[in-house]
Amino acid sequence: MSTLTIFHLGGRWLALDGSRLVPLPAYPKLDLPAIVVSDFDNALTGVMALDAKPSMAAPLIERRLRNEGMVDGETLLEISHLTPVGRGFQALYSALPMSNWQRMVSWADSCEDHCLIVPLLTAAKRLQRPGQAIVLRHGKAVTYLSVENDAILHAETMAYSNDIDGVRASIYSLSDRVRALLGKGARPGSVLWCALDGAPDQDEQQFAAEFGKALGLDVQLAPQQTLTLPDGGQVRTSMPWLAQSIRIGDAATSRFSGLLLRAERLLPYAAAASIALALGLFGLGWHWRNQASAQSSEAGRTSAEATRIAGETQAEMRALQSDNGAADRSRQFIERLAMASEGQDMSIVLGKVRRAAQDWVSILRVRMDEVDHRLYVEGAIDKGPDGARNLALFIENLRAVGFDPVAVDPPPGTQSADYFSYALQPAGNSAPEKL
Repeated sequence: MSTLTIFHLGGRWLALDGSRLVPLPAYPKLDLPAIVVSDFDNALTGVMALDAKPSMAAPLIERRLRNEGMVDGETLLEISHLTPVGRGFQALYSALPMSNWQRMVSWADSCEDHCLIVPLLTAAKRLQRPGQAIVLRHGKAVTYLSVENDAILHAETMAYSNDIDGVRASIYSLSDRVRALLGKGARPGSVLWCALDGAPDQDEQQFAAEFGKALGLDVQLAPQQTLTLPDGGQVRTSMPWLAQSIRIGDAATSRFSGLLLRAERLLPYAAAASIALALGLFGLGWHWRNQASAQSSEAGRTSAEATRIAGETQAEMRALQSDNGAADRSRQFIERLAMASEGQDMSIVLGKVRRAAQDWVSILRVRMDEVDHRLYVEGAIDKGPDGARNLALFIENLRAVGFDPVAVDPPPGTQSADYFSYALQPAGNSAPEKL
């Protein structure tokens, strides 16, 4: 089954459907696998350098933004790229209002099939090549991004309108900001201009040329494709090119859906390999069977020759039996892979966690660690005694449905008393469900 790519940019929802670009309602109901590239409603983005441990990047950046009045209320920091610099770090981040993040995660979990959320900055970083910067234009936003081993350069402007004059003004404003950045670091060898949802009457080649002339840089258009709109109109966009560069590991939401989606994509290749192996073993066995038959006929001529051929035949039969054992092991491996791809156990696990949470705690993320292969649940509780009591009820329910929760450090950006993180592993003797 093919995966649908959806762009959530500036509050708009656009789906790539072959050669068509289809507008969708907000948080649409999906019944097939989907990857959503989102700017989280033009969330605050930027680059920050601090003299601290890289592992503390998210909470330190959030604290700095809060002190400067850049964010207000509960905020989730999504780190798209982190570069160690001396004793500190430089980070490319997106600051997401927690309410927007929770709504997006809840919607993705409610979809009938796998739904992965990929931050726009993470997807843009995939488009870069060494020594090359990228300009990403969508809606009223124009973003410059250059990610190198020793430095991250980022600048962004918002146009006052979507007409040509408004876009051109935002481009010149962006060139002024980039000029100041280039004065502090290395100049890129070239710049790639990537327009996602420009209007049909706007000349992206002209915009790119004006930006390059203002900075003295070689600016080239990213690969574009003509897509048909529902009203019959057409638009030139780099959305298909960006969609091809996305990797499942770029997702910021639950790793469960990513693992299952990756397994489903690999299953046809595993099945083909199994068939090829089976055919090869069958042909080898048939060859040995015919060879053994010919040798048996020759053995009837003399008793001495028959003794020699009988010994060879027994050795060949043992080798054939050994190969048959290998084929059986291959068959068992394919069966295990097919069972894993069905995702039945994962659905049961997620259902148990949701029932255990009820209305007491907010589940932010459920993920499977790629290193220790353990299940982790992360969430938030209300402040005060009620939150502690609700967390205790949640842990008791987890044990009731067969889990043994172990408290672990929350991920960067959520290390406060209002957040929790537990590693879930099957209990030795699971008690019957009480929920």
